[in-house]
Amino acid sequence: MRNGGILRGRAGRAAVLVAAGLASAGLLACAKKVTTVDPGFTAPEGAPSNQAGLAVWREIPNRFYIFQRGRPCTGTPPTPHVLLDSVKIVTSLPGQLHGVIRDSTPSNSYQVFRREPNGGYRELFDFTAVAARRWFDRGWEIYHFTDADSAVPTHTYVGRGVVGGAAALGSPLTNEGQDLVREIPNITYTGKTGIDVCGCVSPLDSLFLMEWKAVPNAAGYYIHVYQWSFNLIHVDEQIASGMPAPLFIGKSRDILVAYMLAPSPPGATVSFRMPAPGARPPEARVMTVRETRYGQEYFVRIAAVDAIGQLIAYTYGSFSQRLSELPDGTQLPTSQFAVYPLGAVKVVPSRPPVGTPPPCSPSD
Repeated sequence: MRNGGILRGRAGRAAVLVAAGLASAGLLACAKKVTTVDPGFTAPEGAPSNQAGLAVWREIPNRFYIFQRGRPCTGTPPTPHVLLDSVKIVTSLPGQLHGVIRDSTPSNSYQVFRREPNGGYRELFDFTAVAARRWFDRGWEIYHFTDADSAVPTHTYVGRGVVGGAAALGSPLTNEGQDLVREIPNITYTGKTGIDVCGCVSPLDSLFLMEWKAVPNAAGYYIHVYQWSFNLIHVDEQIASGMPAPLFIGKSRDILVAYMLAPSPPGATVSFRMPAPGARPPEARVMTVRETRYGQEYFVRIAAVDAIGQLIAYTYGSFSQRLSELPDGTQLPTSQFAVYPLGAVKVVPSRPPVGTPPPCSPSD
């Protein structure tokens, strides 16, 4: 899904028009029902369930950051990298709404409803959403949908589970989700990563403690620990994977997916320790978990949602590998490099060294 269209940044640099969006997430629901909306249909029939939850957010493009190379770790004297330009990577439809439904009910598909201006709900699509990801170890699923309507003010959405192709009075209902924000601030990750500021290994337990600064007005946090799949090879897909979202549900190998309520009363930081595969920590709903291993790199994404189900902050996280060429083929001078946010923090567990630690070779 690559596109060669070009836009210009504030400093005149070229950026590639990336049409990936969140297409790698599996389901892009876009066919809408065209019906007359009954203003009296203010709530779908069903039963609210704490085993089903809805989160919504707007599609916000990722960015390239172009730096002048410095020598912050090996120079004498040290010289920092200098930011030269920030270029927005345009997506197929900026501002379109995305939603994910987490579910552990008997439902095998979901209807999505949207409240219209007259106050009535209508079914958004003429088909039901099927699971974008299933985690059989804990019996959870994730459903993903998009709504191309990017109008402001936003709509309100709700999901209803379907069992055996039919909805009933007992069908599970999600919370109502409503998106009002148009910018997603960063969550500051304060936990140890196993890597120091110069890229050298620092010992970190395999069941590492994740810690981050508390987000004001957060009702809960999604916690996603993952690795890229071997087939996430196109740069545009990799860039799209770092866009704001509660989870990356594209081409990934999931190590941990969990949802935890925000601590009450809130503190300055929030923490959650990576659980062992058989553990069931009481403070979070773990949807899947696998064993972590020393020496492997993991991406840790933390995302905050508020009481109306909207994404309000997430970890922009670590930068990608350094690029000497932009996706449109533009070659950068050897004195420059480009990076983009991964949407997650890189964490590398490692054993404490035995004897004298080997010398570190900084990446700068």
